[in-house]
Amino acid sequence: MGEINFSFYMVHYLVVNYVGLLGFGSMVQHLVTLTGSILLSSVIYLMYEEPMRKKIRFGDFNPKRPIEQQYNTVSP
Repeated sequence: MGEINFSFYMVHYLVVNYVGLLGFGSMVQHLVTLTGSILLSSVIYLMYEEPMRKKIRFGDFNPKRPIEQQYNTVSP
């Protein structure tokens, strides 16, 4: 849970607002909000944060190179 903390922080307000529009009862709304926030933040962490952290930390990320060259996996 600690790994997805930043993602959770970034998405929980959006999830609260969108779930609030659905008009569930209070307890159901809280459960859907918590579950949705955890699921969405987990997906963002696994699909975006972790790969970018590895790319920045372990190589092949140079902010001075054009984006096209940074993500080109085929050697010329």
